Amino acid sequence: TNGGDLTVMDGDVSFGGGLTVGGDFRVKRGGGVEAASFNATSDYRMKENVEKLNPSECSVENLNPVSYLLKTNKQPHMGFLAHELQEYFPTAVSGVKDGETMQTVNYIELIPVLVTEIQQLKKKVLLLENNVAYLKQELSGLT
Repeated sequence: TNGGDLTVMDGDVSFGGGLTVGGDFRVKRGGGVEAASFNATSDYRMKENVEKLNPSECSVENLNPVSYLLKTNKQPHMGFLAHELQEYFPTAVSGVKDGETMQTVNYIELIPVLVTEIQQLKKKVLLLENNVAYLKQELSGLT
């Protein structure tokens, strides 16, 4: 330990078989982990019933990103209120609002949602660009 922090040097540590932290890392006393990388197991061999995300179920419109001060150390952060996020993406949140233990958010679960939204936005932008080009061509034919 280092002043109450847990530090591991030159080793890989696995937590529950789902998260591996490689190399040097430090668990900070005030809450937080520092490491060069965090890798979550994502091998296809561990998954079944794999389906493409439905864009209509992956909207970020209802999400409420917030800034806040963490009560334990008064440090500013950005994120979501777990119970609000749970309404729309229950697999990203563990625990129950006002339960015995604090709720936690797996922010990695939001990455596929964001990618799906970006893909949909790119399709809409392309469609709009094509419409603008068509309209410009039509207008130039009128002069």
